Amino acid sequence: MIKGILFDLDGTLLYTLKDLHNAINYALKKNHLQEISIEMTRQFIGNGIEKLVYRAIEDKEKFDVVLDDFKFYYGLHGSENTKPYDGIEKLLESLTNLDIKIGVVSNKYQEGVDKICRPLFSKYTNIFIGARKNINIKPASDMVNIALNMMNLKNNECLFVGDSTVDIQTAKNSNMKSIGVLWGYKDVSDATFTVNNPSEIINIILKENENE
Repeated sequence: MIKGILFDLDGTLLYTLKDLHNAINYALKKNHLQEISIEMTRQFIGNGIEKLVYRAIEDKEKFDVVLDDFKFYYGLHGSENTKPYDGIEKLLESLTNLDIKIGVVSNKYQEGVDKICRPLFSKYTNIFIGARKNINIKPASDMVNIALNMMNLKNNECLFVGDSTVDIQTAKNSNMKSIGVLWGYKDVSDATFTVNNPSEIINIILKENENE
């Protein structure tokens, strides 16, 4: 029986690409490094901001200062162009009405997750798990296990929804079925299910629960 659902954030619940792109290029330009295209930003995201910065810079000796500049800019401007994808809020309302527990698991640093998620999604959940010290990020199962404990659910009672191979592997490492969204940033061909729009997620849950 599916009783809960965990969502990736960037590219799954929220369009965040423009704000991430602006932040990384601010940090690169400030440190006299070559800026990157928005398509390169798309390719570099998914494994946390440290990986994004590392992939974007040629001069690795400047990693720490570029990372700090990225965090500074993103902390001020990280929500300017960010918004839920069409149908996401209706999906979250429908899940709430079905008593399906909801959580967010993101490789974005915890402060960034809180700042973006709480104004938008706190009426649906208070489970927002981001990158933090001494916890392995996705595709490791550590953050998923934290969320499952907070939801008081087992892994076979929950689905993981994401937009990248990192998310699909996270689900596999957590012994969960996955839903890959086709409106996001990356490839989800290995997902258990794929969806073109958020409303299809409800149909998957209903069908899974019919088969129990």
